[in-house]
Amino acid sequence: MEIMDESRNYALDCLGKAVIHLELCDPDAAVALVLSLPKDTIVEQCVKYHHLMVDNTQTQLSHLAQLLRRHRPDVVITVLVHLHDSKVIDMNKALDLLDVHTEKLHDNIHVRDYLEALLNSKDRQNVFDKALKLLITIYMNRIKDKDRDLMRSNTKPLPHNHLPRGNGHFVSRYAWLDQLPPFQGSRSLVQQCEFYRTLTRATSPQGYRSSSPQGFIKSVSPHALRPSSPQTIRYSPTRDPSEPCPCCCCNEDLLKLQSLLCWKQTSQETARLVLELLDLDVKGHLSLEVLCQSRLDISIASDLIVNNHADLTMDYANSLLGNNTDNWVALMQILQTKISFEENRFDILASKHSVYMDAFKGVLSVVAELLEPVNLLGILPSSASNEMFLPYIERCFVKHKADQLQKQVFQKVMS
Repeated sequence: MEIMDESRNYALDCLGKAVIHLELCDPDAAVALVLSLPKDTIVEQCVKYHHLMVDNTQTQLSHLAQLLRRHRPDVVITVLVHLHDSKVIDMNKALDLLDVHTEKLHDNIHVRDYLEALLNSKDRQNVFDKALKLLITIYMNRIKDKDRDLMRSNTKPLPHNHLPRGNGHFVSRYAWLDQLPPFQGSRSLVQQCEFYRTLTRATSPQGYRSSSPQGFIKSVSPHALRPSSPQTIRYSPTRDPSEPCPCCCCNEDLLKLQSLLCWKQTSQETARLVLELLDLDVKGHLSLEVLCQSRLDISIASDLIVNNHADLTMDYANSLLGNNTDNWVALMQILQTKISFEENRFDILASKHSVYMDAFKGVLSVVAELLEPVNLLGILPSSASNEMFLPYIERCFVKHKADQLQKQVFQKVMS
């Protein structure tokens, strides 16, 4: 206990000395002090003595807080979240302190990190709506910024995770999203960055050309890319620079936005906001439109999947349709229409037709479990062969009889 008290007193003493050094215009000494302290210790003292975080006007960060923001930004974000939870500094004031009104808000990563931290706990659902609107706007503007991929500087070792971990609005993404552009399967998210790979092909085996005195930039991680400017990248003939890189670092904002939209309680208002900000040429357009339409009009979402990635139909349906019979029947009818249309085309490939048929059979197997026999027979196409549908009809009858038997047994037990 005494050791902990001494540690706290030492930390407070260091912070006090840092304030004095700043007043004496000696920022280097102040930086050395704050860098010598562990994060938890600084957070504890700044939360306890929260006046250290704001200036006398209470409208700006103090000099100490500005120093921390520059050299220990994670500390400032954590402190502000704690002060929000203790009702000392609310979200609006914290955002003002973090310069939320700056012209290029999507470049202000401290505002982004603060909003992510607020949304990462179910205990803060009272601020979810406002925080979500602002964060979605930031994500969308960052995704639209095509030059951002060329300026990645991520040095995390592989593999790593970009999604915040908590019990709030961020949840696990649906696995089938890894198959939609710009991704090319789950392995593409953990592969070496395409921009990094192109750069290494275009330069000498010993290193990467740069403007540094040594002429090289050392990379800590395969995901790391540190060009002095986007113009320094030289694309090799093996890569089209117009194609988006599928690695996780180049798509961090898209991954986070997808995670937010996968939350079961995502509102229609949130979905409409994303669609309003969504342009056709934005990478990840299809996945975002499907996720949003699943909240607004599930038939549109189903149609998008069938027309663009019929091979993902069952994965999509199992994630989003649940046990809603109407939605499954609607999906089956979309597939029926698609199959009928394709069968009348002369240029239809056998493999493509097979994908639609596999999806149709998969959906039909679920519908056969959900409907009663008379209803199933009513929706089956009259032009289809009885041989094809007989197994599904039999399964439907068996399930119906089993349900009736279960009800009879239950009624006898209760009576």
